[in-house]
Amino acid sequence: MQRVLITKASYSGCRRAVEEALANFPLSVRGRKVLIKVNAMNGAEAEEGVVTHPAILKALMELLDEMGAAEVAVGDNPGISAYGRNQTAFMGNGLGEIAGERYLNLGREARSVPFNPVFIDRVFVSRGVMDADVVISVPKFKTHARVGISVGLKNNFGTLPGGQKANLHHRAPAPVDFASMLVDVYRLRPPDLIIVDGILAMEGIGPYAKELRYLGLLLASDNAVALDATVARMMGYEPDQLPLLRSAQKAGLGSYLEQDIQVLGPWEPIHDFRRPDLSDLNSTLPITYQGGMAEFPSFRPSVDLGGCDGCRICAEVCPPGALTMANGLPRLDASMCVPCCCCQESCPRQAITMARPD
Repeated sequence: MQRVLITKASYSGCRRAVEEALANFPLSVRGRKVLIKVNAMNGAEAEEGVVTHPAILKALMELLDEMGAAEVAVGDNPGISAYGRNQTAFMGNGLGEIAGERYLNLGREARSVPFNPVFIDRVFVSRGVMDADVVISVPKFKTHARVGISVGLKNNFGTLPGGQKANLHHRAPAPVDFASMLVDVYRLRPPDLIIVDGILAMEGIGPYAKELRYLGLLLASDNAVALDATVARMMGYEPDQLPLLRSAQKAGLGSYLEQDIQVLGPWEPIHDFRRPDLSDLNSTLPITYQGGMAEFPSFRPSVDLGGCDGCRICAEVCPPGALTMANGLPRLDASMCVPCCCCQESCPRQAITMARPD
């Protein structure tokens, strides 16, 4: 029986909830190297509700020290390109301040490993992830335009450094293929424990949306499929509606069936939680082709030109080259857009959102 813990929490008092997660899912950390893989995204501030909150990181680091961990490192590979920008993202959201000297730029060193040749023969995985004795993933409770939810399974995409994430977006343009590819990435190094920041959740069309919902919850599990299935149900999905969970269960990573999951704590559905449409998540057609049919997708990148400073990062990371610069501002060719959300995740000014076209 897979178990998922749900406990009430606040950022000012989250240590007790993190301690409860570690008690319910014991880890052998004494004398071992531990990596905390957070969701740092693009340097968004903690109050924007799209990154792991520094208070949870602080509590987790303190508890691991008390448990005798020999080494605790903190890192992520945000959806941006250069090493310096990786570090800038951490410094901009408070995670770097809490991590201090334990911050590890996961983009600097990587190891080549075999991958699913349907997409690409080999990928590079951050050495800090592969060399850790224990990996704890700390994602955010939020939605994602391509796969519906961005929690345990999706957070492992950040174990891949550099521009190869954009390359994999390009090689898996159909939503169901993208979901399958994420499962293949997850299998490279599944975390030993997942602790979800659901205190301030994000709804709407993520992974960066401005619609927030205060839940006051921390979730934890040692099985990403059970955890993501529980989150999916809270959001109003049935797990078998999501290709991400279907692919993960088929790969033997766990069960999303309700009878196979023991939920410990206050589970209840979230009323009117705003989330991506199922029609956008289940197509086997490349999204560019769907757009040509005027049927899919129901969202595109929308640029707040007043908030844009013309840094060009969105155009640089766009896998199909749908975004270009014109007169110092980004211009979208909708016929080429995947859309993969790379531009949204990469924008340091948070000037890009995923929106439904008129």
